Amino acid sequence: MRSTLRSARRLTALAVAGFFASGCGERDAPRIYRAPKESPSPLLNNPRPVNPDAAAETPRWVVPEGWKRLPDQQMRFATFEVDPNETKLNVVVYSFGPESGALLPNVNRWEQQIGAPVSGEADLPKVVKKLKSNGLEIDAIDLHGAAPEGQTERQRMLAAIIPVGAKVWFLKFVGPESRVAAHEKDYEAFLRSITFAPPGE
Repeated sequence: MRSTLRSARRLTALAVAGFFASGCGERDAPRIYRAPKESPSPLLNNPRPVNPDAAAETPRWVVPEGWKRLPDQQMRFATFEVDPNETKLNVVVYSFGPESGALLPNVNRWEQQIGAPVSGEADLPKVVKKLKSNGLEIDAIDLHGAAPEGQTERQRMLAAIIPVGAKVWFLKFVGPESRVAAHEKDYEAFLRSITFAPPGE
């Protein structure tokens, strides 16, 4: 009788222990979840190219009547034909970095291009006029050179240097003295009309 009672108690204890063991195992056993795979950020996997000129300002101007903008050319931002009967008489606009804006070296280089006497620092006021227009500080240059070989009329160059942000903008207008003089007022009006605005505006 006692052995039977003992056996019954043993069976009950084992059953209870088995119940808690199985219950605890289900409740406390670590569960593994598969997290959904994250979609990669398009900005990290396909970064947008950095444009060093993204913040650069671009010029605007009023084109004089009769001028025609020509197709883009290498190293030039814009080229304007000022007279349809003189296709080589052009106003050219271009830009370079800030290191290109030194006044005297540019003036000397242009003087050499048209056969003019080379100026020294003290001579600059004779060929350079300081202008302020639309918030810009402009060096306006007027040079008279020699007559090209085989021609009798001297060359003249009107040029301008305009520092804007991280760039220096240049204008050049070269030709025979009489032809440059004929379009000088239009050139000056064009120069004074120039403004700069951020891209997209």
